[in-house]
Amino acid sequence: STGQRIEAFFEAKNLFNVENLAGVNRTVTTNAAGQPNSPISTDGADFPSAGKSGYDQRLMQLGVKFIF
Repeated sequence: STGQRIEAFFEAKNLFNVENLAGVNRTVTTNAAGQPNSPISTDGADFPSAGKSGYDQRLMQLGVKFIF
């Protein structure tokens, strides 16, 4: 038997728009005494700026499917 129906869907990724960092450079070169060779640059107070990038921000999708 064949029937018809309608399906609606909603998908969301990162719904609350939380910052997700990717590719953070965690390498610090040191000398033989364990002291850093150069200052660690920071962007703001919390994150190093070298190699900083982010994943996709808030993404939402709404769809309708007709099955017949």
